[in-house]
Amino acid sequence: MESALVSRSPLRRVGLALLCVALTAHALPSSLRLENERYLVEVNATNGAITRIRDQQRGLELLQEPRLADNFKFTLPIRREYAWQSTEANYILGREQKLTSHKLADSKLVLEWGAPLRSVLNKRYKVSATMTIELVDAELRFAFKIRNRSKLEIGEVFYPILGGTLGLGGNSQERRQTQLVVPEPLAIRTAS
Repeated sequence: MESALVSRSPLRRVGLALLCVALTAHALPSSLRLENERYLVEVNATNGAITRIRDQQRGLELLQEPRLADNFKFTLPIRREYAWQSTEANYILGREQKLTSHKLADSKLVLEWGAPLRSVLNKRYKVSATMTIELVDAELRFAFKIRNRSKLEIGEVFYPILGGTLGLGGNSQERRQTQLVVPEPLAIRTAS
């Protein structure tokens, strides 16, 4: 007995293959690219996660582990009468949201995630987000805006999330020599 989904006819297989090719030709690109002579930034076209930042002049990949790529996360804490009933970790994770639109013009990429956005608790909220990535002279600038029409306040906000930064350099020994510079009110502190 032959299943309705399985076809042994060569003509049907060719027709199905042509349909797959036609659908693939109209598919969205897997990544969006923003580039100038100094930087190359790649963003996942489905969820807007930042997957690549390359220093073009030095030939350095700044994100060594693309699986750790992300874009933003923020919380919408659920407050209750008693603290033990509250939920602080009601996170909206950027990589789990669908990118609803993007605009690429000159040296600016604007990414938009439309409402509703879904939290890790699988609830939808009337919040939307916009991230702007801009190449300005020798700088790479990020801006992030949340439009909150929910009844909850915004808690913690993290953006951009540049996972996989293992230091700067072409090999592991050079990357280990990278120092983190942390500005403080009256001094600068460094850490390896």
